[in-house]
Amino acid sequence: MIQILLIVITLPLLFTLIETLIWFKILHQQTNTKTPPKKNWQNAIAFLTGISDYKATNLQPEQINFIQNISKHFPTDIAIAEPFPYEKITAPKYFPLDIWDKIGYESPPLLVISLHNFWQTIFSAWFPKTHGKIVAKCLINRLGIPETTHSNLIFICGSVGANIALTAAPILTKNWQIRVSIISYGGVFGSTSAFDSIDHFYHLVGKQDNWTKIGKILFPQRLLSRGGIAKARQENRYSIHYTGEHTHMGYLSEIQVNPTQLTYQDLTLKTVIQLPIWEKLSSQL
Repeated sequence: MIQILLIVITLPLLFTLIETLIWFKILHQQTNTKTPPKKNWQNAIAFLTGISDYKATNLQPEQINFIQNISKHFPTDIAIAEPFPYEKITAPKYFPLDIWDKIGYESPPLLVISLHNFWQTIFSAWFPKTHGKIVAKCLINRLGIPETTHSNLIFICGSVGANIALTAAPILTKNWQIRVSIISYGGVFGSTSAFDSIDHFYHLVGKQDNWTKIGKILFPQRLLSRGGIAKARQENRYSIHYTGEHTHMGYLSEIQVNPTQLTYQDLTLKTVIQLPIWEKLSSQL
């Protein structure tokens, strides 16, 4: 019985690990073959979904709607709103290797996506420099190198996307002098020195989101009185903002909240719009 249980647990972990390693290899190959162009931008938004269907080429409708609404309120010079990874050719190159499509799934089962996210969390936590270099180079290939110094990049991240953004931040700030801010909804992340590279980390939390609590278990250093988050909090560069009585999957949900008739996405959008970052960016123009 124990052996069967071990097999049931081990096989999905091993299989999704292999999928993730293949995906990262393709991403790394595509990233290294490109030279980023120079572009005239000062303010940019990059959306990191945190959802890992490795063959996806389009965002989900609720994600598209969310980013479009933010862009309406705060126009930026450039916005990247596509599934991570940003190199468009990565997903098509991975597609022939995707077993879930071959056995009839339009997208991988939720368990598989969750395990993809698990491995992304592990890689970004255990190998932050290697992971960060790939993500930063991938991102700058799409954004282009800003012609002006101290341009502003705003990451909007779901779930493990927050930790992925943190790995890239030190490289972006050091190599291209880009100021980085992170708006994280339901973020799962560690307390690392990468927080020293962040202008501000806005942590949006649903009051019934247990995954944000699990993040503290996965990264127990967040509970210490020292470390990246503690320092950022002391310097007023880390803040928590509550978005309603919803779970981890509810931030961009179209479910209405009685009696307001607002959706959970409306509440998340309202929280984002009211963040002081936008006024701060406007004052820099």
